[in-house]
Amino acid sequence: MGTALSALVAQNGHKATIWTIEPDVVKIINNEHHNHKYLPKIELPAGVRATGDIAPALKQTNLVISALPTQVVASVVKNYVQNFTAAHLLLSVSKGFVKDTGETVCRRIRHIAPRVRVAALMGPLFANEIAAGVPCAAILAGANVGERGVFIDVLQSPVFRVQETDDVVGAEACGALKNIYAVFMGILAGLSYGWNTKSAFITKAIQEMAEVVEHLGGKRETVYGLAGLGDLVTTCFGEQSRNRRFGQALCKEKSIDKALQSVGQVVEGVKTLEVIDRVLKGYSGSLPLLKLIKRLVKSNGDPHTIIEQFFKKNM
Repeated sequence: MGTALSALVAQNGHKATIWTIEPDVVKIINNEHHNHKYLPKIELPAGVRATGDIAPALKQTNLVISALPTQVVASVVKNYVQNFTAAHLLLSVSKGFVKDTGETVCRRIRHIAPRVRVAALMGPLFANEIAAGVPCAAILAGANVGERGVFIDVLQSPVFRVQETDDVVGAEACGALKNIYAVFMGILAGLSYGWNTKSAFITKAIQEMAEVVEHLGGKRETVYGLAGLGDLVTTCFGEQSRNRRFGQALCKEKSIDKALQSVGQVVEGVKTLEVIDRVLKGYSGSLPLLKLIKRLVKSNGDPHTIIEQFFKKNM
């Protein structure tokens, strides 16, 4: 995602520097204007450069887009907190809850680096489609309208449209929760369930997401927009979705580890399942579909039987 957004920024007439810890990626981006590892078919604009040294890069700009995996965001910000100033604006596109605390990513960053002003970019965003210029829409969540505007000016183009909201908690919670339900949609696909079944469960997923978002202090309406419904549809049904692919692989491999190896990339839905009990601490509702998904991922029982018993009781 970092490479795709860098390409978008450069296409909009700005310079963008990608920070990566992989020397080979730095060399290829700077010499060949490609990122063969993540976006092999996309030629990057001349305004995109790469570096392995984040400190000088932070001195050269006040705008930072973080596309790090959720579970490493906190450690990276801690390691470089001295390089951030009150002038920095940081936009997170990570979708998950922090494992150690159960916090959303923006909330965790604010605790570690209180001087940094933080916002989040959420919604249905497949990186290769952004980089290829396929029309898409995102939602930028930030507490301050002026700060939201700064990022919108950099990102928005005729084919990349940006809505805005002040509901940071709700938008980030949607981005994390939909990964869990996408794993389940992958399981349904792997078990060859039909569209009627999938549609019934999608409706249930939206209902549960709204309950959790409200519990966390977000706005219910956020769930029915790009951050919730929009992202849920893309992640549940898009063939590129790692969470969906993991669910399908789980049906075939019968092992979490083997299914993860099959996907070959971070599967945020699995990470979110590991921390969801901490996130929901103090919640008194039932969330039966969420419980079903946890059972399916961890259980050796017959998935058809488990799903159909659930359907009879809860739908």
